[in-house]
Amino acid sequence: MKQRSQVYLILILFLTLPVLSSCTLLKRGPVELSKVLWGSSTRALEEARTDALKAQYQCDSGEAFQKVLDIAKDNDYTIFIKDKRRNLIVLMGIPNSINTTEVGIFFSPLGNHQTRLEITSLSSNAKRAVSQVLFPAFAESYEEAQ
Repeated sequence: MKQRSQVYLILILFLTLPVLSSCTLLKRGPVELSKVLWGSSTRALEEARTDALKAQYQCDSGEAFQKVLDIAKDNDYTIFIKDKRRNLIVLMGIPNSINTTEVGIFFSPLGNHQTRLEITSLSSNAKRAVSQVLFPAFAESYEEAQ
C-alpha cells in the first residue's frame, strides 16, 4: 500500500511539472513562487502602487512606520506583514471588506525629515477606508509636506 502511494505521488509530480515549468511564477523566481504558495506575496500590491492614495508628512519613515502600526492596532486591523527593511506594512481585516483583502502601506523616505505614504489595494473600498483613518490621524500628529 505504501509503495502504491509513492508511485501515485511520483506520477502526480511528473504530470504537474510541465504545467509548473511554464508558469510565470517560476519565471519570476522560486522565492516569488514560494511567497505566492505561502500567501505572502506583495507583487500585486506593488503593481497597484500606480493607483495608490498618497500623502507626504514631516516625519521620518521610522516614525511613520510605528504610527501606522499603532493606528492599525487601535482600529483592530490585522497586521499581516510588517517589513521595515522594505518600508511596507500589509493590513487585513478592514471593516466592510472581505477578511482577506490586503491593503498595503508603502513608506518612501524623501529626505529633509519627510515621508510619503502610499496606500494601495486591489479593493478601492478597502484602500479608501484605510486612507480615511490613516491620513487624518497623521494630519493630527504631523505637518503635511509639499
